[in-house]
Amino acid sequence: MARQDLLIIDDFALSPMSKQELTDIFEIIEDRSTQSSTIMIAQRSPQEWYDYINDPLLADAFMDRVRSRAHLLPLEGKSLR
Repeated sequence: MARQDLLIIDDFALSPMSKQELTDIFEIIEDRSTQSSTIMIAQRSPQEWYDYINDPLLADAFMDRVRSRAHLLPLEGKSLR
């Protein structure tokens, strides 16, 4: 039976994260990627996440999980909120 929960990650990539924190968030996203919904809110565009993660292998794996079933809703204007 599929999980029916929702995880909201607000302000992703707002401040630096350690390698272990990035690995942990990757594992959370990987575990949920085909079973549950996740909303990620960030001030940075997904294209900037590669530089933020600063590990090409981890960034590719992370972005693959995030983008595989994603619906991007870019906001424009003075405020992104």
